[in-house]
Amino acid sequence: MKKLALAAALCAAFTGSAFAQSSVTLYGRLNTSIEFQDNDVSDATVMKNNASRWGLRGTEDLGGGASAFFQLESGFGSDDGTGTGGFGRDAYVGLKSATLGQIKLGKIALGALYS
Repeated sequence: MKKLALAAALCAAFTGSAFAQSSVTLYGRLNTSIEFQDNDVSDATVMKNNASRWGLRGTEDLGGGASAFFQLESGFGSDDGTGTGGFGRDAYVGLKSATLGQIKLGKIALGALYS
């Protein structure tokens, strides 16, 4: 019985079956500066948000050199914690193939076109 189970496992390993590989990444950038402002009337130290963002990015291997991917990205105010409401920067899905190239559908921030 053990030999039969071992033979079945070896046969399944060499039949060419493929397992899809997928990944999801949570990423972000916290970009805040503290500035001292002196305008001859009053002095102030302020904290400024400089395009802080967070997002989700993922891929799914579809086999045969093709994959599906997505990205959702939103900005937020690191100085006061306010969000921009929804995924206002990037929100798209796409398909990629080694032979056919790639296509993205959805909202793409201008900077993403040149990355």
